[in-house]
Amino acid sequence: MTNKIIVKYPDETFTKPPYSNSYYLNLRRGFEALDYVDFQLSKKLTDESHKLKIESGWITVIEIVIDGKSTKVYYDWSDFHRFCRPELAANNLYYKVECSKIQTYRFGFRPIGNGITNCDVFSNNLDRLRAIKNKKEYEYDVVALFCATSPAPGHKSIRIDAVEKIDKMGLNSLIGCIPRSYRPKPPEWMTKQKKIDYISYLEAIAKSKIVILMPGMGETSWRIGEAFGVGCACIMPEIGTVLPGNSHFAYANCFRNLSNFEKIIEYFLDDDNKREELASRAREYYDNYYCTKAQAESIINDVKELVKCQ
Repeated sequence: MTNKIIVKYPDETFTKPPYSNSYYLNLRRGFEALDYVDFQLSKKLTDESHKLKIESGWITVIEIVIDGKSTKVYYDWSDFHRFCRPELAANNLYYKVECSKIQTYRFGFRPIGNGITNCDVFSNNLDRLRAIKNKKEYEYDVVALFCATSPAPGHKSIRIDAVEKIDKMGLNSLIGCIPRSYRPKPPEWMTKQKKIDYISYLEAIAKSKIVILMPGMGETSWRIGEAFGVGCACIMPEIGTVLPGNSHFAYANCFRNLSNFEKIIEYFLDDDNKREELASRAREYYDNYYCTKAQAESIINDVKELVKCQ
């Protein structure tokens, strides 16, 4: 087997911000970080990816060459959209953001973590954010800032419900929901929280005892990787989406109807040791399974196994 593994990836013309910052570059940075990889940009794969993007949502086509054998890898980051291409998974590897259990069984899809709001900004500030978190000089009990989104038209957003419950608890919290014209309208008081910039949000979660993660248009979001990466103690409802690796130890699970939501918040606010243990597990999970480098390594290991079977 050759020393270098070749990874061919679409060039920058495939997509534009914000998605280029959140998905395209996110996985690309992971491959670029591997010193045993010969990373190459491919116009051919750009054209192929662009065609799939037009037809079926957002799919990045990647080619990985190991020991002279080429394997196509499909990175489907259409997240909450219903687009997918099961036929592409035959004899290839197909990674799906927001991959359901039935898709892993029925189509052979493989789960992969969601993106990051801006992968370069996040990674460039991650050491500093972790240093802030490690000081444990908390300004907030809870941070829960969202867009007021819901996947079902006419139905109230679980994010609005969560913010309402936190508000009634009387905690030292940073909470709010940003209204969007085409999404459920939150109560007016909930919109008073001024929208903060990305870095300020990341610093806020680093200074919070607990960070709340809630489904929006999809079950997962960019906020998951950000909170796990900083090393925050996170509370998130039960989800039907499969996350890569052993994700269940990385966050505290509440019921989808939020019936035990306040009790779980109180439990982790009252027990500093349990809360910090949860935060440590989130960071460990991010480093081992969710960060860009870990995701890229996982894909290459899967390709190696596939090549062995051919």
